[in-house]
Amino acid sequence: MNTLHGRVSDYHTDTSVSGGGENSSVSTTHYAHFMLDSQKVLIEHHAPVMIGTGDRVSVTGELRDGIFHGRAWYNHTLRHIAYPGHRIFLVLGLLIGVIAPAVAVAVGSFFISENQALQGSFFLVMGGLSLMFGVYVLNIALTNRRAIRQLNASLRQRDTAPGTERER
Repeated sequence: MNTLHGRVSDYHTDTSVSGGGENSSVSTTHYAHFMLDSQKVLIEHHAPVMIGTGDRVSVTGELRDGIFHGRAWYNHTLRHIAYPGHRIFLVLGLLIGVIAPAVAVAVGSFFISENQALQGSFFLVMGGLSLMFGVYVLNIALTNRRAIRQLNASLRQRDTAPGTERER
């Protein structure tokens, strides 16, 4: 994970809306595409990204396939910080990855002890799948947390560097 600093150029946005069928919710994802110095940057967020052409920003993320995927960012021009939630992913990851598998294993074991192996096997498989999905969600939470910490550390370092203007 790295942090880039610079001025935004060639800024444009896209929006993706999914869902919205009968009795279902709608999910909106906002995409911000821009150049930060000479690096292509993409930010994907649940809310509009508060960045514009000419803004001075710091973006923390990962380089994949030549595009820097931002996870957390600070707009120095607007004095606006944004980052993905990590606490909700942490809670969901623990619920899905620990509690759901424990319940599934307990129920599966009960069915197996009652000589209902098919039902018991189903619950054991569901417990294993819940465990894997929970680990995936926990990984998202920890990656987001790492991005937030790195961005904050980078901002503190820039604020205290000799000859720099304090931003906060």
